[in-house]
Amino acid sequence: MLGSLTICESPVQQGNLTGIPRRVRDNCAELYNLVQRWNVLQIQGYGLLREITGVQQERMNANEADDGSNDRQTFSTGLQQKCDALLRVVSDLSSINAKMRLSTAQFESLVSLNALESSFDRHESGDSCATDTNATLPVFHTWTLSDYADTSRSLSAAYDRDLQLKTDVADAAAHVRSSDAAFFILAAWSHQPHLDDRLQLQLEAMLTESGHRYKLNK
Repeated sequence: MLGSLTICESPVQQGNLTGIPRRVRDNCAELYNLVQRWNVLQIQGYGLLREITGVQQERMNANEADDGSNDRQTFSTGLQQKCDALLRVVSDLSSINAKMRLSTAQFESLVSLNALESSFDRHESGDSCATDTNATLPVFHTWTLSDYADTSRSLSAAYDRDLQLKTDVADAAAHVRSSDAAFFILAAWSHQPHLDDRLQLQLEAMLTESGHRYKLNK
């Protein structure tokens, strides 16, 4: 579906949008804004993790020099505060992920509404065997409602998986006991293995199809 984006002759919406096209465009803008907010929190969380691992490295170095008596003091004065801040970041990421799932649900409801309207139209025309052309009709350029719903579902599922990873990292951050473990949690947070280039392509295609990318580049 997203191999190459070709703008073809189709009933492109002009002027002030209403109805389903307006809801589709607004939903695409919402997804874009949520991704941008996620990226900001991703950077904030990485900064906090670096501070946390820095404190832990100091603690590990101190423990090598004595019998470990500094461990509790270091945790209580610095580490707990930073870990709490990281958990707040994860909570904010969870809220964003919930809104992504809501956007997906809204796209799916538009697909269902479109199918219901098509069924009603066929019933009114008396042609129950007619092809459901609304299901394959592009909203703006080439994408149908189902394409938007599928893309939103793919995006929200990927961010859901990354949220779970970040939750696990945040839970483990306060208990790192080696430099290797500290490096691992930093890499796990920053790399975001579930958010690959394919997802960025999907988002860019969605923005282009709905007319947002042109406006963003003006």
